[in-house]
Amino acid sequence: MNRKLVPRLAGILLAAAACLGTAMAQNAPGVVMAAYGGGNGETWRESVGKPFTQATSIPVTISDLPNTEAAIRASAGNPQYNVAWVGYFQALSLYKDGLIETFDAARFPELRNVPDKYQLKTPDGKLIGIPIQFQYYGIAFNTSLVKASDFQSWTALADPKWKGKLAQAQAFVAASYDLPMFAKIAGGSVSNVEPGLPEFKKFTQNALTIMTSFAQGNTLLSRGEIVAAPFYSGRVRALKKEGAPVDITIPREG
Repeated sequence: MNRKLVPRLAGILLAAAACLGTAMAQNAPGVVMAAYGGGNGETWRESVGKPFTQATSIPVTISDLPNTEAAIRASAGNPQYNVAWVGYFQALSLYKDGLIETFDAARFPELRNVPDKYQLKTPDGKLIGIPIQFQYYGIAFNTSLVKASDFQSWTALADPKWKGKLAQAQAFVAASYDLPMFAKIAGGSVSNVEPGLPEFKKFTQNALTIMTSFAQGNTLLSRGEIVAAPFYSGRVRALKKEGAPVDITIPREG
């Protein structure tokens, strides 16, 4: 077998949520993975990286980053990562810009158990990354300060009573998830976000800060520096396991 294929194929099995293999990473042996920080990287090291190395003797390095897409773009022409964990919208953007590899679905028989609607594919049927993780995106909150009933709608984030008490997700996340949701509620759509801008701006004005990373979100929520913020269920579950006073609610709009 071509030695260069080993970390590529192994790396794709380490990926999560719409994740991607890049060209052969430089400067490090084995598999080099780009992962979001704030506890996510450690989860991958313990649950996937170490067992994989024990089974194959192939070393795994997982880098904790605030934005994995940005890291891939920054190393274009001299790729530093074999595989990266990114969101679906990021996967499409990276594919369109020719920064990632695609794969033959037949090489991954387990994907027969994944509904086709969750598989990103090129016009000729190649895979754009491997979807192997599912999380809810909802409103996380500090249970010592507020209740789930305070955030039964996404529009609750725009209520002026939360002025200076919320946090907004990183700009690329808010623009891809939050703004389209506000647009949908206001009668718009993903391709017509204008109707959602007024309420989205109110939410922005309520935010104490725009989060720079998962790690910052973990801290803000756990310490009660904010009462709530759009966040991922996986992170909230991990924080609860650690004893933090946090929970998550899925607003009625979805």
